[in-house]
Amino acid sequence: MQYGITVAGNADGAARALRAEQRGFSSIRFWDSPLVAGDVIVNAAAAAVSTQRIRIGTGVYVPWTRDPAVTACAFASLNALAPGRLELTAGTGRTARRSYGLTPQRLEDFARHMTAVRALLRGDDAQVVAEGRTSTVRLLHPGRVLNTADPVAISIAAAGPRIRALTAELGVGWADILPPGPGGVPDSLTAMKQAWSDAGRAPEELRATYFVAHGGTLREGEELDSPRIRAIAGQMAMSEVHYWADEAYLLGKGVPDFLGPAMRAAVEGYRPILESMQGSANPVLDLQEGHCLYVRPEEAHLITPELLASGSCIWTAEGLRARMADLEAAGVAEVCFSIRPDSDEDIDDLADALRLGQV
Repeated sequence: MQYGITVAGNADGAARALRAEQRGFSSIRFWDSPLVAGDVIVNAAAAAVSTQRIRIGTGVYVPWTRDPAVTACAFASLNALAPGRLELTAGTGRTARRSYGLTPQRLEDFARHMTAVRALLRGDDAQVVAEGRTSTVRLLHPGRVLNTADPVAISIAAAGPRIRALTAELGVGWADILPPGPGGVPDSLTAMKQAWSDAGRAPEELRATYFVAHGGTLREGEELDSPRIRAIAGQMAMSEVHYWADEAYLLGKGVPDFLGPAMRAAVEGYRPILESMQGSANPVLDLQEGHCLYVRPEEAHLITPELLASGSCIWTAEGLRARMADLEAAGVAEVCFSIRPDSDEDIDDLADALRLGQV
């Protein structure tokens, strides 16, 4: 099994990629959330020209923001910079679309986009709809300005049954978020394997990736709510609070019964913060300030040790290695850990705990 990192793009994206490569990680993935993080393609390009080996990709790409030809051109251009090192993992959008007050992209539109992108990246013709008209298009100059000869690895972030079925139908890679909690085979992987089998595909052909909301690796004697762990895990745990507070209050769905007690308490405690945003032109966007990056002062009191444990993955080094062994035995191909965009320390701690290569 291989290990990667995911990070919000910023001016240090290339430096994070180089450090990850030096420490033995196999990939670096950048977020695609235009109102929250730096541009995914700009950061991927900077990483591509700064590294030699590490795979470079998205975690995850949101097709809704671009025309299929623009997506394909971007990745074929990146493929010219880093031949055969590209990972295009796409999803229907969570943070990116919620920033606009939208729910995830319709699956039919997502499937149409990804089908066209796959064809274009192979150098084939594709059907693309623009302004109500369907056109047959292709990338005209592969080998001159673009690279369509080396394959771009494509995966779909698929949490629900319909998008898992689409992933299996297309025969591409699959990705999901690893839930915090005990070891064993995650239910989502079991469900994806069933969808893959239902599509008549061989089990060994499924390429599964998990993204981890990494909350840090506990050092000897360190407590779950130490200042260091709170600095690493707080924003990850709070991002889940943002999601469910949006669902409960801004979308009017109420606090779901299945939330654990720590998350439920934090979501209920978030209501006064949302009430303070009344009159905002876009309360969803205000809610996401600091999303996965930092904890705002007015949120800090909601973070408890129990919330850190339920909203992010925190292990001892031994526990981390044991959890990874479980996933490897279950057939997972890669696990990608979120890190802070300004921190080589997170990369080094993970590499040490996973016993990856030295500088």
